[in-house]
Amino acid sequence: MKDNFNTISRRLFLSFGILFLNIVLISVLGIVFIRSNNKLNELTKNADSQRISIAQLFKADLDFLRFAPINKSFYMANASINWGDNNHSFKYRHSLVMHLKEANQSLFKALIAEQLATAKHLSKVDSLLDNYDSTFIIITEKLKQRGFKDYGLEGVMRSYAHQLETSDSAIPMDKVLTLRRHEKDFFLRKEKIYIEKLNLLVDDIIRTQTASYKASTAVLKDYQDSFNQLTLLEQQIGLSPGEGLMGTLNAYTVQLSKELEDIATQSELKAALFEKESFAIVVVIGLLSIIISSFATYFTARKLTRPIKNLSSSMSKFLISDERINMDYSELNVPEEIQTLQESFVSLHKTLKNQFEEINQKSMLLGNQNIELKKLNEDLDRFIYSAAHDLKSPLSSLLGLINIAEVDLVTPGKEHYFKMMKSSVVKLESFIKDITDYARNKRQNLKIEKIDLEETIKDIVSDLHFLPNYDYIKQHFEIKGDAFYSDKTRFEIVLKNLISNAYRYSDGSKETPYIKIKSTITANYLAFVIEDNGIGIGNEHLSKIFNMFYRASEDSKGTGLGLFLVRESVKMLRGNIAVSSKLGESTTFRLKLPNLHKYNINTPESNPLELVEA
Repeated sequence: MKDNFNTISRRLFLSFGILFLNIVLISVLGIVFIRSNNKLNELTKNADSQRISIAQLFKADLDFLRFAPINKSFYMANASINWGDNNHSFKYRHSLVMHLKEANQSLFKALIAEQLATAKHLSKVDSLLDNYDSTFIIITEKLKQRGFKDYGLEGVMRSYAHQLETSDSAIPMDKVLTLRRHEKDFFLRKEKIYIEKLNLLVDDIIRTQTASYKASTAVLKDYQDSFNQLTLLEQQIGLSPGEGLMGTLNAYTVQLSKELEDIATQSELKAALFEKESFAIVVVIGLLSIIISSFATYFTARKLTRPIKNLSSSMSKFLISDERINMDYSELNVPEEIQTLQESFVSLHKTLKNQFEEINQKSMLLGNQNIELKKLNEDLDRFIYSAAHDLKSPLSSLLGLINIAEVDLVTPGKEHYFKMMKSSVVKLESFIKDITDYARNKRQNLKIEKIDLEETIKDIVSDLHFLPNYDYIKQHFEIKGDAFYSDKTRFEIVLKNLISNAYRYSDGSKETPYIKIKSTITANYLAFVIEDNGIGIGNEHLSKIFNMFYRASEDSKGTGLGLFLVRESVKMLRGNIAVSSKLGESTTFRLKLPNLHKYNINTPESNPLELVEA
């Protein structure tokens, strides 16, 4: 056995094979139980269907017995008699009864096979159905014999009554009317007392009549005989639903319905019991399968983990002592793959050890280079700030002298030259400021503080009063919300560049140049929109305007760093910016920045949100 299952794959195959067999067993049992349950449910439905069909037969027969006797076609020799709701012929009823008997035979064979009924049940149901059918036929024949109006015994009796009612009759009319009243009372109320009253009255009339009225007496006697025969038939048929043949028919109806209902109920109970038993069996087998599978999994895992633990211990000793640990694989029953793994590990460790030594040497070298690079970056920062300071000081002085010279000198044309000199100085000063902002944006960590957005916008706009078209541009500011938190320095860099660009690139030829600033502050973000109807930006430039030193046209007045600084600052603030523009018509910048009132300032700056450009 050790030789046959001394590999990981074979042991796993054995474990999963046991699990698979359990799943197959449960699936097969489930299918068998489902089919058996469906078969029982189908038999229950068939039993209900048969019960309903026989109940429909009862209803149709009852309707026939109620309405057919009052139809003259019922008494005519060759006339067709309708039966049931669909006006079937009476012969159709006979074929239907035969069909119900055949359906009973088929149903009970299936029920007997499932032990839901016995041959005794089948015999009883067939007997009841035969008795019911024969009783119905007898009632039908007696109803035809009884007659209605001018047909049958009732027709005979009515003819004698009409003879008694003629003027030729010697019997007093009041006596005749009393006889007819007793007759009608009997047929309406079905009470035997009216039979006695009519017979007593007839006997009294006959006794009091003289021999000269012998003919009328004979008619009266015939009337009495036909009436008595008719009442006898009524009693045989049944004066009430529980008497006579109608009572017998109702009894068969009740017995048949009860028998079929009991069988249907028994089928339902058996199906429900089978479903519970099936569920219990599946649960038990499922639990046993889980236990067996768990044991097999545990056994396999134990057989696999034990040599792995020994291998791990051996590797630890090897790493510490740098010596190979010899293991007796035959005693531990170690899988072949783990033996190969240990041997490969020893070889790999030696290789890695040499590589780690080489990496350590390079790491020391890299560390020294990083120290030098850090020192160079510090020197570069000092140089940028020093250069910016040293350059700004003489530029400020030069700008002041230009302003004085503009006032003092009266040389013709001086304004043009001073304007060019001042433009160059301002441009150089702006470039130095952009470089300083870029260095500050890259080197400094975020400093989160509350920003008064309205005050900040007003300060930025007021600083732009020196621009040529400042006084002609309509300004519209709309600020909603408050309590915005962010890095103020970087936020001002973004707003200064966007707002100043809107003023610098305004279109003086338009009748009403404008700048619209809309902002909405929520607990989670700031949505900022700057819209102008300036000269616009061509589509070919939109994807490049955020690049360093990029100018959209030769007439560009900026250093090419403004929008680049905007992009870098937005990245540092974990926001996004989008631009849309149409050349010669308008430009819109949409800025969305997170509200950093709950921001962790220790979050690394190297994880900015993706910049969105549109």
